[in-house]
Amino acid sequence: MKNILKISALFLMGAAGACLSAYAEEPAPNRVLVVNPKGEYKSFVIDYTDQVKFMTIPGRVGVDVELFEIGLDFMTVSFIRTEACYTYELAILPAAVAAEIDDISMLSFVPLDGSGILNEDFITIPGTDQIATVSQIELEAGQDYTIAVVCYDTWGIAAGVERYDFTVPENAPSLNKPARKFVLPETGNSQLKLIKK
Repeated sequence: MKNILKISALFLMGAAGACLSAYAEEPAPNRVLVVNPKGEYKSFVIDYTDQVKFMTIPGRVGVDVELFEIGLDFMTVSFIRTEACYTYELAILPAAVAAEIDDISMLSFVPLDGSGILNEDFITIPGTDQIATVSQIELEAGQDYTIAVVCYDTWGIAAGVERYDFTVPENAPSLNKPARKFVLPETGNSQLKLIKK
């Protein structure tokens, strides 16, 4: 009986040693993956990574949007960044299309729109000459739309998506202007493209 116990103990020790040996021979990890809830990831080579840090940006990274007038081919608007928002991009989408795009996908979708990164506030003050207009956006009367805004923090990280829904009035006016651009009377020379998808 003692021999059977000795043989069993030796067998278990050998199996444990083989497992440890196999584990020790497996190469050490050489990549760091950061994975979002959709399973999309960014990877980094460990040999080229000096530090991994976690940080907090205080406050909401966002843009407050106010619509003053909506036409078939223009909008009078204000885009005002929060203190934590450094830059932003936006797109004007049919509401049904925007509803099908979740926030994580919107982070990639809006930059494809081609409007470009905006790094200043565009403010309309009713009753003054300070009016920010988005023109030639080809909207349809009575239809629902969403302004989707991707907001970036000071590190250039897309930190959030904001959505602002609106309906074009049935009797919406038209400017009938051919160019798509921001018109900013307060600076006189700032014109940025805004393309509607």
